[in-house]
Amino acid sequence: MEVRAKGFRVYLSSLGLDDAEEITRMANDKEVARGLSEGFPHPYEKRDALSFVEAATRQMLNGEGFHFAIRREGDNVLLGVCGGGLKSKWKKCNIGYWLGREHWGNGYAKEATRLMLYFCFNELGVNRVYAEVHDYNERSLWLLKKLGFVEEGRNRESSFFDGKFMDDMMFALLKREYSDRISAKVIR
Repeated sequence: MEVRAKGFRVYLSSLGLDDAEEITRMANDKEVARGLSEGFPHPYEKRDALSFVEAATRQMLNGEGFHFAIRREGDNVLLGVCGGGLKSKWKKCNIGYWLGREHWGNGYAKEATRLMLYFCFNELGVNRVYAEVHDYNERSLWLLKKLGFVEEGRNRESSFFDGKFMDDMMFALLKREYSDRISAKVIR
């Protein structure tokens, strides 16, 4: 499956086992791991990537969620991964994203998140998309605010990494607040 939009420098595509090597290389960066969930291992090994891709594929097939490779248009370079868990009964999903450190600061995460939002609201039919971000992660905090997410609260000392507790910030965007008018298409 792919999600593409005209004028975007990135597109989303289904993950494959052949992505495991590059996922491993990028995800094994301590700064990348620091920004992710508690269940994200560090060091990150190829078996972790293979297990993740297999689990993500099962999750997609079961309708429990979605995960995509973030790829650059033109050369198809894998930039990172994005996805979310779907709670279809309640018409909501949580999202997350990460990029290899060498791809930070180029606006790729913003474009990928815009494509995910299009997918969530227009393809999955959810009413609420939410995200949890470590409070030190200024780039992600800025990105969510820029895309119209509303800050809903702080979970104090709810994450632990490298011997330190971190607060997590909660953000959400409702379908009625979503105003991005991108012309995207989903290719199955």
